[in-house]
Amino acid sequence: MVDEESLIEAIVELGFDRTALLCSATPIALRGSQHGRSAHIVLPKERTGDAFNDIGFLKGPAGYVAVLSDDHAIYGREWLAKVGDRYRFHWTAKQSRLAEAERMRIEEERQRLVEAQRVAVHERAKKLGYVVKEAREGDTIRLVLVKRSY
Repeated sequence: MVDEESLIEAIVELGFDRTALLCSATPIALRGSQHGRSAHIVLPKERTGDAFNDIGFLKGPAGYVAVLSDDHAIYGREWLAKVGDRYRFHWTAKQSRLAEAERMRIEEERQRLVEAQRVAVHERAKKLGYVVKEAREGDTIRLVLVKRSY
């Protein structure tokens, strides 16, 4: 799990209150049997129902790693597997949104370039004494330069 936003969405979707999550760019010390360990995303023990341990997700070079105890009734390894499944769903959806936004950006840039070229042709033709007749055929713009000589 490499994306914080997708990980948080997965945790929240599985029933954890977003406002109770502790998120920090610098690791936060965990309480309980994980004493001495830290995490960037922390689910405080007061909100998980565990009297002893916080649950955390530590960001490393390969992504987030869970720091939790195996014996928790709700937030154990089974819950972590569900988080992984929901994370993949949210991450895939985010990648699709980003890819669509990039496609839109490229298309808008292409349209600006075509329009700039069209305007440049009109201006140059006018300077040279031509009249420009323009016809659109789908995505194609056909420019015909006409010069009358009497």
